[in-house]
Amino acid sequence: MKFSKTFENNLERIPSDWKPFLIKYKTLKRCIKKIVLELNDKGLLHWRKIFQIYMEYKIFVGNTESDREERSWEFAQSQLNSFIDRIDNSHLVKRLKLPLSKIAYENFVKLNISLVLMKKFQYFNQLATTKLIKKHDKKTSLVSGSMFRDLIEKNFLTENTFRSLCCAMEQLTTIIPQIDDYNCPICLNIAWKPIRLCCSHVFCVRCLVKSVRKGMRNCPICRAKDAVYNADQKNLDMCLMNFLDLYFPLEVHKKQKDDDRERVAEEMEAITGLRIEERQSCALL
Repeated sequence: MKFSKTFENNLERIPSDWKPFLIKYKTLKRCIKKIVLELNDKGLLHWRKIFQIYMEYKIFVGNTESDREERSWEFAQSQLNSFIDRIDNSHLVKRLKLPLSKIAYENFVKLNISLVLMKKFQYFNQLATTKLIKKHDKKTSLVSGSMFRDLIEKNFLTENTFRSLCCAMEQLTTIIPQIDDYNCPICLNIAWKPIRLCCSHVFCVRCLVKSVRKGMRNCPICRAKDAVYNADQKNLDMCLMNFLDLYFPLEVHKKQKDDDRERVAEEMEAITGLRIEERQSCALL
């Protein structure tokens, strides 16, 4: 008997109040197949690059601590056009092999265009309404501006509403794991062979080894007592390590090469007493 049939037969034995929360086996299998296809044809790498470029343009709202200002519709339209042109010139979309991936990108662009048009519509409607109110009050000698302004705020998108829409738009970019979320706080490279300390902070094993050699005992971030000193092989986060190897193969490979190069340099320095600088060429005697 196939596993799927056995699985479905056993589902009849579970409590009835659990059934609404079940995920069908065939549905899960199809989702896993799509993910594997994207990983195999480097689709995620292309999507990650697309979203990185999108965040660089800061189309609607700034994404740094020093810049959280909302953009005007003219600026947003200009930045969106620049983003689309850059993606077209880089041929990233053409490298997406799955048809659904290309459709997803088209929908992503259409959603951004709709937000720009919505912002443009709001601006011109508020401008026209404001001018009409001024002319009305001037000709009738009435003071109705405050009442109509309240009406505008209720019927048009407020600043907080539009900002929430833009934030939701940016959250779409977090669907694809980004390398910045998995960097070691010390070397700022991918935290390969991640060591999760007792305080839950994660570092790459190479940085922690060097920290111990320098006599560091506490966590570099929260200063948890003896968090670094007490760390051992049990602190290796295998789940995170497998995740990094799956989603960031290029970054992991580069980190491994850098760590090996640094380790060899340290061993040579210990043997010869000479410090080998990076990219130093060998001289044959």
